[in-house]
Amino acid sequence: MPQVDIRLVKSMRIRWLIVLMAALLIGGCHPAHIKNPNDPNDAEPGELAEVFHRNIATAADNLNARVVMGDLTDSRRRELLADYAAKLLETVNTSKVGPEEAWIYADLCITARQYRLAEPLLIEAVKYATAAKNDDRRVNDSLRLARVLALNSKVKEGLDLAQKVIDSHPSDPGPVLPSVLLEITPAAEGKGNDLELANLLKEAIRLHLTMQVDPASEAGQAFLYARPFHIRNAWKKIIDLYLANSQNELAKTADSEMKGMMATLPIYSPRK
Repeated sequence: MPQVDIRLVKSMRIRWLIVLMAALLIGGCHPAHIKNPNDPNDAEPGELAEVFHRNIATAADNLNARVVMGDLTDSRRRELLADYAAKLLETVNTSKVGPEEAWIYADLCITARQYRLAEPLLIEAVKYATAAKNDDRRVNDSLRLARVLALNSKVKEGLDLAQKVIDSHPSDPGPVLPSVLLEITPAAEGKGNDLELANLLKEAIRLHLTMQVDPASEAGQAFLYARPFHIRNAWKKIIDLYLANSQNELAKTADSEMKGMMATLPIYSPRK
């Protein structure tokens, strides 16, 4: 068996150590960077919109929890979320946003209360969703655009767009009434088109009644439970709009319609 020269082995080890140390000195000794999926600085091209969308959703959840615990008022929650969204927008050139991501950046603008910036983004989003035959995105983005138009003092244009959504008989009409009642109405009310707004609410109620759901599913149960509340509140808003515009007879008629509809509408109790 051949003899191993211990001195040669030690010499080779020393040489390798010298080479390694030189490489570290030249290249620097830095730990490998671990990407943070929620850090915009780590996002690859095409990922930034999703990172922003995820971060805003997380921030909203955290702030909502603080409201529930009594640490924040709801108005303060909205302020903090708007400030955070505005900071994210500072890093974005919205004129270069792709149409497939426009709705995400539009939501960011709405959260930041930058409605004029949101408007062209939503116009592109609706065009893209329509061309792609994505009915869910078309309906939701159109309703968002209707609200933004009203906020930007284009109330008639916004109401006409919302009516166009209703007339298109969307495959999923579920979001329409809540959006018209809770988002579009506060943005449009008292700006000279209240009677048109009342009629839009009526049309949204009728569409809401056509919604078919699976009562055995969790989503179906939630819809059926909330339906009478949305419908009753929509009728009350219609009556208020008529009264605010001295349309007392229309208000009486609406009150009678509401009572008749609510008397025949099933009240759903979720299964335990």
